[in-house]
Amino acid sequence: MKSVLATRSGRYIQQPGGYKAFVPKGLPPDPLLAFLGSEPLRLDELVQAAKLPAAEVMSRLTILELQRLVRELPGKCYVLAF
Repeated sequence: MKSVLATRSGRYIQQPGGYKAFVPKGLPPDPLLAFLGSEPLRLDELVQAAKLPAAEVMSRLTILELQRLVRELPGKCYVLAF
């Protein structure tokens, strides 16, 4: 049986610690990535900066975490994982 990732086209982004994040081909970059960096940003600050509903921001953050592009820190703060 083939891996789900092997059946889809996309690219891998090297992450610290030897991990790789899979980004499907044609997937536009998430607009939240523009607000994140190496300095922790609280969830409420991200919601305000992105001008998106909190539920949508939380959903997008979950997807970005699964792709290993974003890390959650204590206190609902987020940073880029690369």
